[in-house]
Order: sequence, then structure tokens, then C-alpha cells
Amino acid sequence: MAGGWGGAREGAGVKPPDYEKPQARIDFESERAEHERVKRLQREFKLAVEMGEYLPRDAQRQAAATALAVLTQSLRSIPDNIERTLALPPATVEAISLQIDAALAELAGAFKAMGGE
Repeated sequence: MAGGWGGAREGAGVKPPDYEKPQARIDFESERAEHERVKRLQREFKLAVEMGEYLPRDAQRQAAATALAVLTQSLRSIPDNIERTLALPPATVEAISLQIDAALAELAGAFKAMGGE
């Protein structure tokens, strides 16, 4: 008995120096590693959602739409407010209004691009 293991032989199970793993084994180990990586990423994402680091897409869209509506309303009231307070001519107020509308159109385009639409 070698080492008290009941039948174990010296060097048993040791691969020869010129041993190469079969391609099927290499492929299997690679796929298994990828599978484990995906499972880890899924667990990390689930934990991040539970911790509140991610919001559902619909909640994010609704919050962005609400913020954009508030911003739009505030910006569109600027021409009327400055016309009253500064007694500006209607042509100047109209030019300001057009600039605000153009900026809002660009902002809307950016939001659409963000949503992939």
C-alpha cells in the first residue's frame, strides 16, 4: 500500500508531458466558462435591480416625458413673460419664441434617438 490509500499507485492519474487535451474537451470547457460568465452577469444584474441601481424602461420613459413636458411648458411661457416685463416689440418676442421652439425640436429629436426610434 502506497501512502495508506489502498491500491493507489505512484504517478497514477498524472498526464504525460506530451499530453494534449482533445478539441472536444477544450470546446466543452470554453462553453462551460461562457455559461458560468453569463450566469454571473445575470445574478449581478438582478442584484443591481433589487438594489435600485436600474429602473424599468417604462418608468424611465414616463419620468423623462414628464420632465420634458414641464420644461416645454416653462420655456414656452418665456416670450409672454418677457414681453410683459420688458415691453419688447412683438417681432422680438416672436423671434425668441421661434428659437425656443427650435431648441425644443432638437431636444425631442435627441430623446427619440435615445429611445432608438
